[in-house]
Amino acid sequence: MAKRVNRSSKSWFISDRSGMRFRLSEAIEEPPGSGRLIHISESDGIYNEVDHPQANLQKWAKFDDPKPLIDPSPDIDHSVSQATLDANPVYDRDGNRIL
Repeated sequence: MAKRVNRSSKSWFISDRSGMRFRLSEAIEEPPGSGRLIHISESDGIYNEVDHPQANLQKWAKFDDPKPLIDPSPDIDHSVSQATLDANPVYDRDGNRIL
């Protein structure tokens, strides 16, 4: 037995996608047949939460990498030169220079 819903202009619903409150007269069911109610402005008409590419990575993404990069990011030298320390000195709370 189907639910009977009052779709008057004073009825509200909470969107299953964003959790925001909208008028029930502006509600649509998320395609194709997932049973979720969303607002008209939230639907792109293409994807839903069931068959979205990010939800089904095994279907859309390829995880094999036939030719990986060797050493893609080189090591970074984190040492600070004395000229940098002289230009930007570091002081403690008492005003004594630390670096």
